[in-house]
Formats: sequence, C-alpha cells, structure tokens
Amino acid sequence: MPGLFTATNRRSSFMRPSLWGHSVLWAWLLAAVPVVADTPAVSTADQPQPDVSQSLADAEAAVTSAVKEWGERGVATADARENLARAYLDAGKPAAARKQMDKVIEIRERADGEPVSKLADSFDLLAMIDISARRFIDSEAAARRAVSLRRSLPDESQARLADSLALHAEALRGRGYLPDAAERQAEAIGAWEGSLGPRHAVTLRAIEALASIKVEMGNRDEAAALIDRVIDARATIAGPDHPSVARSLELRANLLDEAANHVAAKPVRERVVAIQSNAFGSSHPAVAVALAHLGDTLLAAGDREGAERAYERALTIDTQTLGAEHCEVASDLVRLARCKFGTPARAEGTALLEKAATILGGEKKDLVRKALSLHELAHAYDEAFDLANAEKFFKQAVEADKQAFGAEHPETAIDLFHLARVVERQGRYDEARTYLRQVLAIDVKVLGTFNLTTAETIERLADVSMQRGRAAASRDLLRQALAIRQRTFGRQHPTMADIYERLADIEQRDGDSAEAIELLDKAIGVRLQTQGAMHPSIALTLERMADVEEPVNPSAAVDFRTRALAVWERHLGQEHDVTLKAMQRLAECELAAQRPVEAEALLQRALEMTRRQTGEQSSRTAGLLVDLGAAARMQRRNADAKQALNEALEIYRITEKAPSPAVAVCLHRLGEIALEERQPGAALKLFQQVVAIDESIHGAEHEEVAEDLMMVAAAHAALGKPELADEIRARARAILDRAATQSKPVTAEP
Repeated sequence: MPGLFTATNRRSSFMRPSLWGHSVLWAWLLAAVPVVADTPAVSTADQPQPDVSQSLADAEAAVTSAVKEWGERGVATADARENLARAYLDAGKPAAARKQMDKVIEIRERADGEPVSKLADSFDLLAMIDISARRFIDSEAAARRAVSLRRSLPDESQARLADSLALHAEALRGRGYLPDAAERQAEAIGAWEGSLGPRHAVTLRAIEALASIKVEMGNRDEAAALIDRVIDARATIAGPDHPSVARSLELRANLLDEAANHVAAKPVRERVVAIQSNAFGSSHPAVAVALAHLGDTLLAAGDREGAERAYERALTIDTQTLGAEHCEVASDLVRLARCKFGTPARAEGTALLEKAATILGGEKKDLVRKALSLHELAHAYDEAFDLANAEKFFKQAVEADKQAFGAEHPETAIDLFHLARVVERQGRYDEARTYLRQVLAIDVKVLGTFNLTTAETIERLADVSMQRGRAAASRDLLRQALAIRQRTFGRQHPTMADIYERLADIEQRDGDSAEAIELLDKAIGVRLQTQGAMHPSIALTLERMADVEEPVNPSAAVDFRTRALAVWERHLGQEHDVTLKAMQRLAECELAAQRPVEAEALLQRALEMTRRQTGEQSSRTAGLLVDLGAAARMQRRNADAKQALNEALEIYRITEKAPSPAVAVCLHRLGEIALEERQPGAALKLFQQVVAIDESIHGAEHEEVAEDLMMVAAAHAALGKPELADEIRARARAILDRAATQSKPVTAEP
C-alpha cells in the first residue's frame, strides 16, 4: 500500500528508511485538474474504469486516418500522434509514447505558423512521459525547453508557465539538483498563486511537492511548515474531516516518522484512519491504506500488538475488496509477518511469508504491483536474517522489474542494489561488486552522474571495496560521492559529515592520524552548523574524533568525550546504557591523560549506577572495577587496585566463558603490581596464566602472546635468572618479527 510519496523510491527502505520518495506532481498534472476546491482521494475502485485498449485502438486509427488525409508532416497528424502518445502513456507504455512525441515535435518545429504555445505543450507532454519512465536527463531537457518557450511569449498565461516550471522542478529533482528543483517549484507556486489563488487545489498540491523536495534536502522544519500551511488551508476550505485533509495529514505523519518521532506520528495516523472511515466507510481500500501506514508507525515505535491489530484490519479489508489472491493481500501478510519476528511467534511469521510468496507466484498479476510486493517480501526476509530467501526474492523482484519497467529502469536498479547488499552480507564481495556496477551503469545512464541516487551507489561500492581490502579504491569512490553531494547540497549538509567520517576511518586504518583528524574536524563543523551542538549525531562524531586523538593527544580526546557525554546525558539520561558506556570511555581517556583523580570520580559514578541496573555480578560491573584498579594504581594505592582487580576477576570467572580475555587482563595487571611490590614469584605465576589463556585464544604465534612472554621474562630476570629471561625475550621477538613479515599492506582496486 504505497503512500503519497512512497511508490517510486524503494532504495531508501534498506539503509535510510524514507516515506517520501519522488514527488507525484507529474502524476496529477497528467490528470484533469480540479477547478475550485480540492477533491477527495477516492479509490479508483469506486470510479468507472476507461477501456484503455479501446482508447488506444481509437487513437491509432485516428493517426492512420490523419496520415492518409494530411500526410506524415501535417499539423493534424501531429495532433493525432500527440493524442496517441497520451493513450500509450495511459496504457503504461512510455517508450511507445515517447516515439510518437519525437515525431510530433519534429513536425511542430518545422511547421509554418504553428503556435509556440503548442510546441511548449508538446515538450511538456514529452517531459511527463520521460518522468513517468524516470528518464530524468531527457525529461529535464524537455521541460527546460518548454519553460524557455513559454517565457518567450508575452501573453502566455501564468498557469501554463507554472505547469512547465513544475515539470522542470520534478525533472531537476530526479537528477538530484535539489536546490534548483526547490527554486523552480517555488516559482511555479508563485505563478499558480497569482493565477489560481493561494488556496486552489493545484497550488496546495504544488506546495506539498515543494515540501517533499525540502525533506530530501534535509530541511524538515521548512517542510513541516509547508505541510501545516496546506493542512490549514484544506481544513478551512473543505472542513477538518475532509479526505483532502487526510492526504496532508499523511505527509505530516511521514515527516514525523522520518524524524523517528513515532509517538507524535501515531495520533496523526489515527486521525487519517478516522477521516477515511467516515468519508468512505470502514471497509474501503483507502482505510486499508491508512491502517497499513498506522501499523508501520506503531511497529517502528515498538508497539507490536498495536501494529498487528492495524495490519490485520487492513488484511481483512483488502481480502474482502480485492480478493485473497491480490498482490496487496500478499503485502499485508508480509507486514503481519514482520510483527512476529523477534518474538516467540517467529514460526508464524515465517508461515505468513510463505503464504505471501505463494500468492505472488500465481499468474496474471499486475507486474508493477507484483514487483513492489516481491520487494517487500524480500525485505521482510532480510529483516528476519533469512538471507537465502531474501536473495531469492530480490532476484525475483529484479526479474519482475525488468518485465514491468525494463532492464535499464531505476526500479530494476533499486532491487539490484538490495540484492547486492544481501549478497555482501553473506561475504560474497566480488558478486556484490558486480551487481553494484550494473546499478551504477543504470544510474549514470538514466539519472546522470551528479545524482544523489548515483552517489548512494558509489558509496555502497566504496564499502564493498573496503571489505575486499581495497582502501585506495574506497577512498576514491567516497570522494566522488562527496563531490556529488556537495554539488547538490553545498558544503554544509549532514551527509557531508557522514562521508568525511568514512574517509577518516580509511585514513586511520592507513595510519594517517593527522588526515583523519582533519576530516573529522570537518565533520564536526558540518554537524554543528546543520544539526547543533546537542544533536545525537554529533556525539557519535565526537567519540570518533576522541578515538583518533587519544593515542596521540589524550588531553584533546578528553574534551571531545566530555562534550559527547553531555549530549548523551541530555538526550538519554544519566543512567542509560549508552550514557554509562560514554562515561566509562571518558574515564579511560582521563587515565590515558594521566588524570586518575578525575577518572576515579567518573568510574565511581558509573559503578554505582551500573550496580543498580545490572547487579554486583555483571561483566559491566567488572569492567568498571578493572578501570578503578588502574586509577588507584596510578595514585600508588596498590592495595585498593588489587582489591578492585580481584573483585573483577571473581566476577569474570563466573560470567565469562573460559578462556577469557577479560580474565587475562586482570591477571596481567595483578602481575604488574606484584613486580612493583618485588614479588617476582607471584608475578611469574600470574603471567604464566596469562600466556596460557592468550595462546588458547590467539595461538602461540600471536603478538599478544609475545607481549605476555616479555612480562614472563621480566619476572625471571627479577628472580635472578637472566639467561632464561634472555631466551624468553628472544622467543618473543621472533614472534613479533614473523608477525610483521606476514602482515600485508592494503592494495588498490584493480
């Protein structure tokens, strides 16, 4: 059940859940535009359906007749071909429609005395056709030509100019030129306001389209203000319970869900259900759509039972009105299945998905609807970590896309993109790269190089390159994606920060901490400018900066972790798991900066809250005790340090499976204290236990074992056995030399 802005953009559902997608502006421009008031979104099930095949046959006959009477280049022939193009478009055949329009435009451009406005109309129709096929490069050229022609006419109506401007905006948006698209759309709105009025249905729908562009640009506050403006206007014109108000409320709820404010979205969704039920009856397909969206919001908010009730009501309506074998029923089953996963009823969820698969395997399905339902089914299997079935049904979705849209259509690319991701998650990186290269070829051909969708594909290729050990290739790809996003958004947009952080990860892996710090500093600057100092995203970036700074400049890292902790405390509270972990990281950073007093104060706070939450015998409690031991030792309070470490050791021996790295850490630190206190015999026993643990975990040739052996050697030296100590040190150095020889540098992508 696609929403107002969901049907055409499914790529985002996997990585960055989005309820907006591409604007439907072109769709309602194709339809008859209401003259005065906005009209309710009545289901097509209630309307008499035209005989598309008969209309197409009549239009083809008209072209044949016109060619006989006026010839191939007659203006009347152009009119007939234009009508045929519209018929092809109505029949879902944009390629055939475009072929007719190429001939129409050739005739009109050569005809003497042909009104310029008619040529502009033809370019508008061509742009609509290309937008419907998502050929945004071609549609942008056609729409730009239409705008230019209309601007050349001194007496051209503002409403017709606005039509062309809106088409140009949609084409620009499809190409990823969002600021330009927003400017064009705003110009179209101004023209419609001047010619039709600020509360005309066309003007209000245009404002909604502008809101969706603002969402893609990340300007959610501006989008919310635009949607609220439409809601107020529609409520004033038609009343607060009119179906047109429900349309705008859906958009408002979408925006709230995008911001993860599902609690606020819920009452908005419930109001939409009530409006649609009152307007059309409780068993109308429009109510099922609203219930499905309500279920999505409830599930995102963690209310599985509420989501299940909403989905079951939608399933009942769709089964009654559409039939048990309809693709929409399959989608309802998929939604219900998603409620079951992560619960004891997982088997029921699997059975529901199998039932949905059976429905979609039937013949005589609407190919477009089937492709969308297969995508939803594959996505559900992926959420359930059933990657084999996810791969199977994404492959079927790709084949359905090819039949419904064509092999080089963006919809095909979307499911190929998801297929690549599922394959990547199974560790088949070369295969994932092959699929992504197919996606990129479609993106560049259909959407253009400087398109956000193209950038997303390039970023995914960068991730796969890193998985394949190709850091240089990953770096180059990310810089390409960065250039595209900068061209679209400018230098101050949250997505810029995301890429800066990923580039910083590469530089850090390559050992270039200075470059990593510079990139993270840019990311922090972008987030401060676009999201503010207390946004959760900046806390994550600050933590990453601290990770890079801590080995070289722990004092600077303390500052970054302090700022991050303040963000988490504000958003999550002092006793949230994330906050407590941030507090512990800050304390460890204070230790690295040789500030044990400050570290101990933080650790005591964290320990008190952690004990309240998890009890005395938890691994988290033990981890804090280990750090407290380090703080005490730095203050020369070895007795306190040993007490804390021994408490931690007892907890780890209960909670951790042997052999345990955490136990090894405690023993190692106790051994160091024993050496300090001139107890080499006790230290030797402790370090020998550490060697045994690390050998069982890592193997005898691991660097960790070499470091342990160095401590064993120190204990032997303290016991007066220098020859044995030298022998053990030599063994440790040999391990380290072999490890250094075996390590290989990361190579570039061939």
